[in-house]
Amino acid sequence: MTRGKLGYRPDVDGLRAVAVLLVVGRHLRVSWLSGGFVGVDVFFVISGYLISSIIMPEVRAGTFSLVGFYERRVRRIFPALIVMLAVSAALAWKYLLPTEMVAFARSLVGALFGFSNVVFWSWAGYFDGPNELKPLLHTWSLGVEEQFYLVFPLLLLGTRWMPAVGLRRLIWAVTGVSLGAACWMTWYLPADGFFFAPLRAWELLFGIVVAQGYVPAIRGRMGRNVAGVAGLGMILAAALMYTAKTPFPGVSAIPPCLGAALVIAAEGSWVGWVLGLRPLVFVGLISYSLYLWHWPVQVFWDYAHLLDGRRENDWRAIGWVFGMSMVLAVLSWVLVEKPMRRGRSKPGRRALFTGAGLLAGVAFVGAVWLERSGGAPGRFAPEVVRAASYLEYDNHAEDRWGACAVGPHATEVRALEASQECLPYRTGARHFLLLGDSHAAQLWPGFARVFPELDIGQVNVSECPMLVGLEKAPRMCGVVSRFLFEEYLPAHPMEALLVSYRWLDSNLDEVDALVAYAKTHGTRVIVFGPTVEYGVALPRLIAMSRVSGTEVREVGWPRELDGRMARRARERWGVEYVSYFADACGGGDCPVVGEAGVPVVFDGNHLTGDGAVRFLRVVKERGELR
Repeated sequence: MTRGKLGYRPDVDGLRAVAVLLVVGRHLRVSWLSGGFVGVDVFFVISGYLISSIIMPEVRAGTFSLVGFYERRVRRIFPALIVMLAVSAALAWKYLLPTEMVAFARSLVGALFGFSNVVFWSWAGYFDGPNELKPLLHTWSLGVEEQFYLVFPLLLLGTRWMPAVGLRRLIWAVTGVSLGAACWMTWYLPADGFFFAPLRAWELLFGIVVAQGYVPAIRGRMGRNVAGVAGLGMILAAALMYTAKTPFPGVSAIPPCLGAALVIAAEGSWVGWVLGLRPLVFVGLISYSLYLWHWPVQVFWDYAHLLDGRRENDWRAIGWVFGMSMVLAVLSWVLVEKPMRRGRSKPGRRALFTGAGLLAGVAFVGAVWLERSGGAPGRFAPEVVRAASYLEYDNHAEDRWGACAVGPHATEVRALEASQECLPYRTGARHFLLLGDSHAAQLWPGFARVFPELDIGQVNVSECPMLVGLEKAPRMCGVVSRFLFEEYLPAHPMEALLVSYRWLDSNLDEVDALVAYAKTHGTRVIVFGPTVEYGVALPRLIAMSRVSGTEVREVGWPRELDGRMARRARERWGVEYVSYFADACGGGDCPVVGEAGVPVVFDGNHLTGDGAVRFLRVVKERGELR
């Protein structure tokens, strides 16, 4: 129950229900809830409200006990968490390949000791494995909360000497600094802005300033009703309008957090009455367990159906996963959460800490063993382990990632400083320039080994177009585009621009400007079409197919797009076009491994060096790069 100096408020439990249902809906891939991830931010505001309502009066009265506070946190968080981790570990033993099991073991330790946000931050990167297949990814938010709960009580105890107005000013100052830093980091270092507790602290502090009356009270029934509707509207609007491409948290997190604060502040509003209805209150009461269980249920459902594929709005899967999650959440709430917190079976403090310590110790030893053993490879046949080993394939040296290929948030580009490495320009040579994103960088090993006689420069920036007309383009997109098209190319004429992207229908029109630029400067354009893609990392699919005897299936849309691009290149752009599906696949099924048994793709859509060489050899044999 939600209790504190303000008494129990069923509408706050109802708001919890809204938050968890938004998160679950997003994770279950309900397309119209593309921004449902904001439910976590609503949770943060609620947590700040509740924690301050409980401990700040105790601190002021001199009755606050740090040990007692942490005892309550352990009772609230640990029992349900350890049960979920145990079940997840059993399922991981069945489904996860060795390299995935090592990652699982590391994330388990992070979840046990409250720093999984740091673990997942350390893995964040362009070529990191898909988040959809990380069973404990959702525990990052628990890490943020627990780290806040470690610091905030100590801050209160250390400022007991301050008058109330001084503490209020301090909390507002910390809120402003945290919010300002989060907005800046979200733009320049988004992984840091997402995972680091100090950059999420302002969200919990929003709840605190409401609970402590640091903002003007909302007066009058009409005012409360307007505030409640506006607050809930801000939350739902963000959930419906945001997408995975929305810069987040930063400025984009303000509307849902402010909305949650308004709903809480508008106690007694019409929205509060709706949120206080029993069905919503019940979901709110089990929200912690539902949050804990829905994600591993979702992930392991996907693991069990990887070879079949999974799409958005797959209502059969959504129904099964949601139903199982609800059943497990109710069981967890009834059999684990409630007995640990109240009732005759509630363990004492010493028993609680001793039991938690022993269980955490056993889990830690098991995780260390999994790490040291390399993920217990003995569970699988040698050919499965060999195929799975390519999940750790490192492409950085082959495609010159970090030098001639960079991410959109890079702070410097070596290509601009060391032009002889990435932009060679030998006298008398034939000069080409490889442009695009990581799907251009993936071709570099093939060009380097198959076309050594050509002078091929490489400048690639992921996740943004690198075409002309980007005077105001943000981040490295604009920096590199202006350098290439305004400074470098006018002084270094090219025979041809080799253009490759992870093509989508939405970015095909951007080629028009590049073609117009090339024609004005008498330069050929050679467009490389989409390459083969898979629903998850190809090495995992190969390993699973060797276990089950089923075939590996590629994603269908790149082939369809390839046909449309070939026609557009011929009829609209008037440029040369190279088709991966015609050359590497011969118009039939695409090979999944090369001559040496190396998968041609190392994740879901990037070629290995061997895959690129195999493709470019056919391109050279057919004379497509004359």
